[in-house]
Amino acid sequence: MKRFLLPIPYLLTVLCGACALLHPSPDRSRYFTLTSMAKLDSDDPGPRRDLALGLGPIALPAYLDRPEVVSRVGSNELHAATFDFWAGSLNDQFKSALSQNLARMIDRCRVTSYPWYAGTSFDATIRIDVVAFEVGTDRTAHLVARWVVRHGSSTDVSDVRESNLSIPVAGDDASDKVAALSEALTEFSGELATAVRVATTRTAAAER
Repeated sequence: MKRFLLPIPYLLTVLCGACALLHPSPDRSRYFTLTSMAKLDSDDPGPRRDLALGLGPIALPAYLDRPEVVSRVGSNELHAATFDFWAGSLNDQFKSALSQNLARMIDRCRVTSYPWYAGTSFDATIRIDVVAFEVGTDRTAHLVARWVVRHGSSTDVSDVRESNLSIPVAGDDASDKVAALSEALTEFSGELATAVRVATTRTAAAER
């Protein structure tokens, strides 16, 4: 009977593979969420009645529609992190944090996120197209968005703007990047809140 001898390199490969199965490497994956701002203590009485605000639709770039945290490494190049992931849909996190910020910045504001039931009545609605939401090669978190505020369910546009916000990233870790992106989102929320206040105040004055 013939005996077949396996090459030593092959045996070493098999043994190493068996060891890896018995002692798997630790999972280095980390999961991140965008954070909303802390609750405000304000003396501003705000609107004299509850304000109904419709938030959405919100459109993010398709390249951000993925689990990995994405950073820009060149003018035409993006890098998806190997072990750093969003803890759920980035679009949902963006919408949720923005909704919480607006509810806190605009006193007595009730925010309803798109989609909503047909016939729902609002004092104002906001539609947002996000152009960029990423950390760039300049170690800065960038949020670029075009948005429009409309009176109630009307198609009349009361305010059309483009926001371009930049927040320096404190360190090299992914947690620093996410923190800077959250801060950029908070600043963006402030711009939206100001526009909503102006739009609804003008509407209330015109109705008197």
